[in-house]
Amino acid sequence: MDNRYRKTIVSHHSLRGVAAVLVVFFHIREISYDKGVALDSVTSFFSMGYLWVDFFFILSGYILSYVYASLFLLDYKSNLIKSFYVARFSRVYPLHFFTLILYLFLEWSFYSNRPEVVGMPGVSFESLVASLLLIQGWSLSDLTLAPLNSPAWSISTEMACYLLFPFIIKWLRFNIFFVGMIVVSLSVALYLIYYGEKDGFVVIRCFAGFMLGIFIFIVYKEMPVTDYRVATSLQLIGGSGVLFAMHFSLSHSLVIASFGLLLYSTASDCGFLAKLLNTRIFVLLGTLSYSIYLNHWIIYKAYLFYGVYVFGALSSNYSPMNVSILKYFSLMFVIFVLSFITYRYIEIPAQKYLKRTLQ
Repeated sequence: MDNRYRKTIVSHHSLRGVAAVLVVFFHIREISYDKGVALDSVTSFFSMGYLWVDFFFILSGYILSYVYASLFLLDYKSNLIKSFYVARFSRVYPLHFFTLILYLFLEWSFYSNRPEVVGMPGVSFESLVASLLLIQGWSLSDLTLAPLNSPAWSISTEMACYLLFPFIIKWLRFNIFFVGMIVVSLSVALYLIYYGEKDGFVVIRCFAGFMLGIFIFIVYKEMPVTDYRVATSLQLIGGSGVLFAMHFSLSHSLVIASFGLLLYSTASDCGFLAKLLNTRIFVLLGTLSYSIYLNHWIIYKAYLFYGVYVFGALSSNYSPMNVSILKYFSLMFVIFVLSFITYRYIEIPAQKYLKRTLQ
């Protein structure tokens, strides 16, 4: 299935990178505990960073609709569905598999030198099989099957949505407005169910965001935003909504709605924020976003295991503030370097090989 005629929405590409970095900071903000607590006492923006995972879900629904919807609507055949599945598997699985092996090696290297610890805590046969099959986020209760490179649970829930996507798009052959209303209603209902239950069936959370992304695509297709001033105004509202709602720890619904407006208003790569997101640094973040997302937990765990040996000696010679700054910069630097390496030597070559082999 050749989709090269589809122009990349650079703003969305870059926003994925921004979201990945903010998820990273959500996880590592307390490596200096007192600084993390102090930061959270000033703003809730970073402590609500887990919501940027929902942004990924919404973005996936939009982008897949943008790239594939017209193809499925024009020619809904089994070979197209197969090509879609191959493309998604080739994109997602190789780096997941590599980071899973890297994570297991890290756990083994740490616990093998501790005779008082039996095995590797959190690593079970069930969790290993679930991670290898990329179904660790499909549990009906919680994330007990997803302790291995923990952020990968969201990739497994997205995989569930990928499996359903061709059939969801098939519905759009009918009344698009009617289907659109069903999609958004279902999305809102699922969000209410998930965030009402907190730690529940997390694939519900993913499916809600994914469906919302499809709905935003339907709306944009009917009412595109191409005027610079209108786009800038909507981007200002959406961006301000995200900042305001997360800073003051307001309703999840307000954050999710603001995410949707951000995607809608930047979809034409028009407007002030879109122009900013088209700069080289943000595009690079977008390019490395998947590697950043899957690599960062491994580096964070490595810090938890070995950081005391590296930074402990520095604490007696330098001020706590300087050591904390060094910690943050060191972790981010290592994450970015590893992500560049895995993007260039794992993601891209493996994706090309699998697509060529499986098609």
